[in-house]
Amino acid sequence: MIIQHLQERRLKIEGRIGFAYESFGAAYTGMRDDIGRKVAIKIVALHSMTEDEVDDLRQEAYVLRLLDHEFIIGPAEYFVKSSLLYCVTNLMDLGSVRRILNLPDYSHGIPENTIAAIVKQLAEALEYVHTCGIVHRGIRCSHILCSSTGQIKLGGFRYAIHLKEGNDWMEEGKLNKTYTYTPKLTSQHYWCAPEILNQDLNGYDYKSDIYSVGISICEMANGIIPFADMDNRLQILFEKHRGIAPLVLDCTSVNPDVSPADTVFCKKRFSKYLHILAKSCLSQDQRERPTATQVKRHEFVKEFLGRRLSKKVSFQNNWPLAKPLMPALQAPDVEVFDEVIERGELHADTDLAPEIAPWLF
Repeated sequence: MIIQHLQERRLKIEGRIGFAYESFGAAYTGMRDDIGRKVAIKIVALHSMTEDEVDDLRQEAYVLRLLDHEFIIGPAEYFVKSSLLYCVTNLMDLGSVRRILNLPDYSHGIPENTIAAIVKQLAEALEYVHTCGIVHRGIRCSHILCSSTGQIKLGGFRYAIHLKEGNDWMEEGKLNKTYTYTPKLTSQHYWCAPEILNQDLNGYDYKSDIYSVGISICEMANGIIPFADMDNRLQILFEKHRGIAPLVLDCTSVNPDVSPADTVFCKKRFSKYLHILAKSCLSQDQRERPTATQVKRHEFVKEFLGRRLSKKVSFQNNWPLAKPLMPALQAPDVEVFDEVIERGELHADTDLAPEIAPWLF
């Protein structure tokens, strides 16, 4: 059944490469026969999700239809058949930055010039997103996808929100902040800015994304997710409210006598500009954080990419041990989906997943 659905759209699955949407679905490499191009195909079982979770996917589909930028994943093609959502996007052959950091050889961080290349492109993507009036709210390494040629694409837009949402009671000229907090942000707590977690009347704006950029910089430099040793949201909020911020770990920021477990980082030395950029992005006062444009033009980026920001960095050369995504030879969950459909447990006319709209715009 799934194979038939894809063939109707000139698509063919090659093999599975991982999970999608918090494990509600699976991701595959595939081929679009009409243009001979490799693509990523995500298949999500909507019947296993709540209506709110399905709404989050609709939101992502809607936002991606509004955006068109070289460093943003999409525009994606969405279609629904037999309660299965299919999402077809560009294939980034190295997967996410988090996938690279999970490899044993990069578990303590990636090269600094690669961080600079990623930060520059990420900042350009956010610069565009922010001019569209959107706060991403989902910046993290698992949402930054890479190709071996040195290009990134930003995903994770199911967390995004337009500044006008939920602010109907405000005057038009004051729509520069939002006050919305939703349960779906629970999985984003490590990267969330303190003003989002506070859930107070001060609200938050685009600068909350810059805080998440700072967390992601530390994640790329250190290989570990800051605050990941804290499972309690209140503990994370308390530490962030106190102004506790992670550091880029190297011989200038780690004292092996105080932190023996961090001695591995004493063998590294990052540029002073990386430390400065991370610190400014992680400022507790959002007004003191740089804009996306300022991040793109920061001295750290210029140090590695040149004053004109034009130097290219090949991820494949910098990550020689990071092989392109290799799909599994078999995709057993495709057969499982098909069996469920054949038993009549999924139907195309389910209320959660109508065949037409709101997925197609």
